[in-house]
Amino acid sequence: MTQRMKIDLTFQVVLRTPAAVGSGFRRGQIQRTVVRGLDGLPYIPASTLKGRCRDVAVRLANTFGLRTCDDPDPETMCWSEAIDDQHIQ
Repeated sequence: MTQRMKIDLTFQVVLRTPAAVGSGFRRGQIQRTVVRGLDGLPYIPASTLKGRCRDVAVRLANTFGLRTCDDPDPETMCWSEAIDDQHIQ
């Protein structure tokens, strides 16, 4: 079984330029619907940050020749600790 490594990261997001974080829904042809919290203030969804962090982590791992998980391809996705290659038919 492949050895796993867990790394916990703590970071602070600093926006150096205006951000355009959309909800994925269009309003009109050009304008994007901005994600807003209950207080009406715009925010960056955790899924957006997670995706960006994952992208950077995969690029960094590939730079060092480390194996990474490739989804959604079932042949190269990472297995959970409860499942290993012997259980896959």
